[in-house]
Amino acid sequence: MKEFKADFDVVAVDMRGYGESDKPQGVSEYTFDVLTSDVKGIVIALGHKSCTLVGHDWGGLVAWTTAGVYPGIVDRLIVLAAPHLGMFQINMDIDQVNMDIDQRPIVLAAPHLGLSKVNMDIGQMTKSWYILYFQLALSANDAQFIDGCFNGPTMGCKRQGAITKEDIEWFKQSYQRPGAATAMVNYYRAMLRNSTWKPNAKVWEGFKCVIPMPTLLVWAGKDGAMNRELNTNLDQVVKDVTVHVIEESSHWLQQEQPEEQEQPEEVDELMKGWLKSNL
Repeated sequence: MKEFKADFDVVAVDMRGYGESDKPQGVSEYTFDVLTSDVKGIVIALGHKSCTLVGHDWGGLVAWTTAGVYPGIVDRLIVLAAPHLGMFQINMDIDQVNMDIDQRPIVLAAPHLGLSKVNMDIGQMTKSWYILYFQLALSANDAQFIDGCFNGPTMGCKRQGAITKEDIEWFKQSYQRPGAATAMVNYYRAMLRNSTWKPNAKVWEGFKCVIPMPTLLVWAGKDGAMNRELNTNLDQVVKDVTVHVIEESSHWLQQEQPEEQEQPEEVDELMKGWLKSNL
């Protein structure tokens, strides 16, 4: 935040279910229509009509969807390590990749498990196993998996020491707050249900529309959760998109800062340069 506060009113928010934010009960409290409404409400509550919206991972999924559902509140969009969910589904189906976007159906299969109506991308399905796992009941006692997320061979940071033991303990304490474990996995439960038997019409229209604002997507070349092929033909759903891949980075792009502390962080510099060209 300190890198941008001189030029912007910078606000970082714990999404519902995380940190010290409220943790409402029930899967229906974590659907995309609710999550995007949260973003709109925050922008207005802070006294603004619109914003530059930045999100990573789940924040990125919500940012993409907010830009489609509420384009009037997003001036510029920056997404880190999160696919456009409409293209995510389409790019799981080889037969649809070369179709024009307005000819493509939204298939209510189970795209977020790597399943499509016609075909499967086995590599992505293998990486997406955790979404099925999170449909099961988890408790605060399951916090041990956080170690693997940040320091394991598949998902973990590639630079040793990017995530410290102190960071891991803080994440575990956050996960063990009352109601937090269930709230966090409810994101995945709501996503799967809304992508199959309980779709929301407004959200699906947001997935299918062409996003009008300038957009920067930063992707990790060694992301253990998502293949870069999920971004195939992204320019068909985003009017003005710049895609940058940091080849040696894990999913945790913003934590993979250079070894030399006097060097600028690559993500910060990418964002600064892009924002300068898109103000």
